Amino acid sequence: MHSDFSDGYQHSSLKLSESESKRFGQCIGRGSFSSLDENDFDQLVQQLLKFDLVFLRIPAHLVRKVQAFSSCGLDVFQSDNLLYFANKTPKGTHHKDWYSDKLPPLSKIQEHVAECFDGYLNHYTADCYLSERKSLDGYLEWSSNLYLADNVESVYMPFRDKIGALALAVVEGSTTEIILNSVLPELQGRGLYIQLLEMVEYRTLEIGGSMVRISTQSTNIRVINALIKAGYRLENSFLTLHIRPMTKLAK
Repeated sequence: MHSDFSDGYQHSSLKLSESESKRFGQCIGRGSFSSLDENDFDQLVQQLLKFDLVFLRIPAHLVRKVQAFSSCGLDVFQSDNLLYFANKTPKGTHHKDWYSDKLPPLSKIQEHVAECFDGYLNHYTADCYLSERKSLDGYLEWSSNLYLADNVESVYMPFRDKIGALALAVVEGSTTEIILNSVLPELQGRGLYIQLLEMVEYRTLEIGGSMVRISTQSTNIRVINALIKAGYRLENSFLTLHIRPMTKLAK
């Protein structure tokens, strides 16, 4: 039970991703666009041709653009469909054995992430040209960056000497967005994910917030059902595209 990166929801841009370029040994761009008219599209194609690989997120209603990219000398692979949910009337519940007022040690977070995300299907691991091991490294780096962020909030439940369930979220105004969340495989199926959501809602209300947002892949059926059960409503749908110039793919 995890949430993917969420930058596609908020703005339109394309830029070099230094961390992902270093991780995968390629010149990688990352971008998101909420709309693409003909002018924007032509300019974007010229930018895409400058990279070895681009992770591009677009609203699902722009799906016809996938074929258009393919006719411009670009190899396009739809690596996932990201769904955004929100709860605009969070109620929240504080559950016994959970913490919401402090971050756990980074070493424990990294241990938890390594166990939960190993083999997890995401837009990285769906791409056969990218290393699965380096994809996991990306989640470790991602959790570390979140840990150091000024606007991060966390809820977690200890389990023996580990973290059993964890959510890391960022706060922007009155909105708390869950960025990374997971439950240890051995603890799944016990209702802990619903508790995790309720704890995030509790913390949101405690700090004066009024909405909780979260994203997940369309393949995460268990998470989607849990979100609906917890009162979350589907807000938006984005496609994640992996785009490579045909000339570079052939090398």
